[in-house]
Amino acid sequence: MEEQLNVLPCEEAKESEITLEQYKHLCECKDNALKIAEDTQEKLRMQLNKQVEMYNHDMNYMSELNRNSVNYTRAKEDAIIKILEGITSLITLDRMPIVPDNLKEEK
Repeated sequence: MEEQLNVLPCEEAKESEITLEQYKHLCECKDNALKIAEDTQEKLRMQLNKQVEMYNHDMNYMSELNRNSVNYTRAKEDAIIKILEGITSLITLDRMPIVPDNLKEEK
């Protein structure tokens, strides 16, 4: 189904039904309507461009935030790995014998 638009019917004007003054008035109304339409279109275009700029700004912010979060998490993981490696080294050192072997045998 086609959507029906609310429009005024357009009928051809006969020369005998319209005066020159009425014709000039209609032309002025048409010109004014076109100017209003152009202004509205320009305002909408400017608003759309502003929204696109805001969207791009937000996307850049979110991308940088995501990148910084990933870098932070990776650096933190690397630091935790170094800590765990240090703990493993300490445990290995704790398992090393301190008393010389020859003193153990004398007892």
